[in-house]
Amino acid sequence: MLKHNKHSPARLFSSKVSAMSTTTLDQEVDTAEGKYEIFRSRLHSLITTLKEHHGAMVKLNEAHLKTTKAVCDLLIDTKVSKVVIGAGDCPASSVIATKEISLKDQPHEKDEEENKENKPEVQENKPTDETKSSSSVSTPSKATEKQEEQSAHVSEAATTPVFHMPDEYTHSFHKVIDGKSLDCPDLSFMALFNASDDINQHYAEKFRTYIIGYLEQWERIVSTRIEGRMIEFRKMRQDYSHYVNKTQVLHEKADKQKARSKLIPAKASPRLASKLDRNILKLSGAEEAHDDYGRSLLLYIELVTSTYWKDLIPLLNMLCEFYLASSSDYADIMAKLQTTDANLRKLAMDHGVGMGGRLQALKAKRPESLVIYEEQEEHESTKLPAVDVAQKEKEEDNESTLSKGSEDLESV
Repeated sequence: MLKHNKHSPARLFSSKVSAMSTTTLDQEVDTAEGKYEIFRSRLHSLITTLKEHHGAMVKLNEAHLKTTKAVCDLLIDTKVSKVVIGAGDCPASSVIATKEISLKDQPHEKDEEENKENKPEVQENKPTDETKSSSSVSTPSKATEKQEEQSAHVSEAATTPVFHMPDEYTHSFHKVIDGKSLDCPDLSFMALFNASDDINQHYAEKFRTYIIGYLEQWERIVSTRIEGRMIEFRKMRQDYSHYVNKTQVLHEKADKQKARSKLIPAKASPRLASKLDRNILKLSGAEEAHDDYGRSLLLYIELVTSTYWKDLIPLLNMLCEFYLASSSDYADIMAKLQTTDANLRKLAMDHGVGMGGRLQALKAKRPESLVIYEEQEEHESTKLPAVDVAQKEKEEDNESTLSKGSEDLESV
């Protein structure tokens, strides 16, 4: 059972507010309104910064894809085009489509356990040979049923509203790529960056929907309640001030009438006395409404501006999940570049191209000698036995080190 802490800051502040006089309450509300304006300015600045971050993610993704396409355009109809451009795209977009599930349909681990516990046990009837043959014709396969369920999830996810209540933001980010998602025949440079583009677009949309959406909803809820209540409180303050001034004027009139009265004891006129009594009652009601509403407003502003860190915890949790899931999926795709790089190195060996390039040769050699040199390099590369590329480079480095050492000895 949850125990309430009598000495918690919120309870202590609530006790302090309940003992405030009307004048003190007005002053405290004005001070709290200033604190709220500072808080809202910082919250709005955070929203603006995260929107800029989202825009930068989108632009960076576009730049990556644009760069990849520019490289591929330069390599069309060359010997390296198959390794770089490939035959098609890695199916990351289809992976996202089949794995995307709306929050409403996303089961939590506890829910799954409860469903298993509450689910009644059903005795399965073992099919006979006749039922097996008939069911194989009429009953759809498990794979077909799974595809239908996935398509249903996708259609429901498309109609899910963009904004949710804060308690529905938990478990918003899930890793999209598993170990077998990229087992496709085309692992070219272009295909992998197309897959990366799909993944990055997916996470950018998630970032906009959940992280920025949560903050926008937080700002909207808080500002609507506080600013709406401030308008009502100002009206109540005006009503209270109006009846304070009015009863004061009526009291002064009554005192003057009593001073001029010849009655013992001195009395004001019945009409003025009745009017004064009515306004005293109105003042009492206005003061009670003003104080009750003001105390509630002051307490709410205090909860928003002093314990807002509690509302930041879901945001920080979503940011952690976002970076963990997105970076892991991106790393899974980029890891496939090892195969692409190995294919490039093999292609380079087959055609006598070093990983250092040939810029120095293009700069210094005559065209005729350059053609002869490249023909010799390509011819020699075809005679080389099939060895590991890394091992060959290591041997070349050792040879260059030995030759440099021998040159140094000769110079000595």
